[in-house]
Amino acid sequence: MLVTAYHSLDKESAFESEDFRFFGIASTPFVTPVFRRIGINKVKKTYDYYLHRHDNYEVIMVESGDYSCRINDIEINVAAGEILILKPGDTHQDLCSPGLVYFHFCFDLQSIDTAVVNAKLFTDGITVTRQIFKDGGGRLAGLAAKICATLKKGKIIDIYIGHSMMSELFWRLVRIIPNDLLEKKFIFNEHKESFTAQLYDFLERNISRSLTVDDIARELNICDRSLTEFCRKFLKDSPAHIVLKYKIDRAAMMLQHTHMTAKEISFSLGFCNQYYFSRCFKRIINLSPREFKKRWPFAGVMPEKVSFLP
Repeated sequence: MLVTAYHSLDKESAFESEDFRFFGIASTPFVTPVFRRIGINKVKKTYDYYLHRHDNYEVIMVESGDYSCRINDIEINVAAGEILILKPGDTHQDLCSPGLVYFHFCFDLQSIDTAVVNAKLFTDGITVTRQIFKDGGGRLAGLAAKICATLKKGKIIDIYIGHSMMSELFWRLVRIIPNDLLEKKFIFNEHKESFTAQLYDFLERNISRSLTVDDIARELNICDRSLTEFCRKFLKDSPAHIVLKYKIDRAAMMLQHTHMTAKEISFSLGFCNQYYFSRCFKRIINLSPREFKKRWPFAGVMPEKVSFLP
């Protein structure tokens, strides 16, 4: 479920408010991860762990040093900032050197479809070398560190919080895996609710930027052509126009909820100038920002949200 916060604050207001809006995913995921354990290993001296076969998925996230191992008799090296995902059936032997620090967690996949005996993360035939992925900026390792710190507190509420954070870690992990490697049911971009949730989430986080189709496609891990196809198929519009409507939707909210001027709003939303913003606003809403402000004057901190999103 996507949550978006709209912030209202101005010098004449008696309140500072954040209004959270929910939209996006309403359906149940195809699978549910069942977490087994999570931990951090700091290698003090060279060791070779015995050869073993995995019954579940194990994720290795290297924070520093080099992680070496043999997977299915193939030697693999995982550098700092990289993630290795071992799948059930893989044979595995760790070959670790001093200075290595890595997080690891294990999980099974439970399908919501009773006809599916074993839910899978990867498509069939994936090679070992393609089970290594980049952890951009160390975000997932950072989240793993927070989870370990939370669980270390030991209180029952911390366990619940840690489990919720594990779910976030899992789905963020799925997000960095290229679509051609995922089991088809995992490919979010083929489903309207998931696609729109990811798209709106990115637009929300980059509301002040002037975004290109390349920017959006790169974030969603698809090509420009696929992005256009999905936007046409699911939202009946072009990517550029969807971005524009999203910004104008936010502008309408800001005009109604704050005392910001059209110029201030246009600047905060990444428009090149106030006049272009006003033309776009009128083209989509059929009112100029000034006319809209007169029709819907400042409404306080708890108004209904004016929305032009699909």
